[in-house]
Amino acid sequence: MSLPGVGCLKNLARQSKEFVRPDVHQACSGTVRNTVEDGADNLLMLRGHDPVAYFTQKAAVKGSPAIKADHDGPTYRFVSEEHKRMFLATPARFVPAYGGACGNGAPYAVKTHGTTGEIFEVYKYRLYVFGGRDSRKHWLMEPDKNIQLADGYWES
Repeated sequence: MSLPGVGCLKNLARQSKEFVRPDVHQACSGTVRNTVEDGADNLLMLRGHDPVAYFTQKAAVKGSPAIKADHDGPTYRFVSEEHKRMFLATPARFVPAYGGACGNGAPYAVKTHGTTGEIFEVYKYRLYVFGGRDSRKHWLMEPDKNIQLADGYWES
């Protein structure tokens, strides 16, 4: 039997080849964002995936390092200038829930950042990312309850 949230932790352990900022491993303390360093971008969100593409293309699509924007600290990359304009017009619509932490860990007050940006769900016009397919599957069993619990734990 797989435990909820375990996929996030397993995925985090598999990322040994990729540099992940040490502050993203914090759990249950402080609000942190799931950012990585990549090139000139020190606080890259969603591992470079275009946040708008999750909604418009229903896919995790890597953005271009040449088309980017900063919002509230982190840097976001985009596949097109149009996506960048859409994001800047209403960033709250596109930023990932829980700072990009695994959506399945958040209802348990676990702010695990083992997400790659590739496993996601857009639910009720909000983006949730997950550390593994099992994490997403468990979260989808009761998404409304999970959101209510996670929103209560997560600091804005």
